[in-house]
Amino acid sequence: MSNPDSFSDNEDIEYGICPSCRFKLGLHSTKQIIGCAIKDIRSVLGVENK
Repeated sequence: MSNPDSFSDNEDIEYGICPSCRFKLGLHSTKQIIGCAIKDIRSVLGVENK
């Protein structure tokens, strides 16, 4: 009874797409994950990269 279309929206979450650079998190190195996280935090706080 499951609708296959209902799973299409969850693919990004399941495979973990980085919201910052749209790269698959499974292929991200730790350094890339930290870099993207810092970039996202700075953008939320309104701090410019210098």
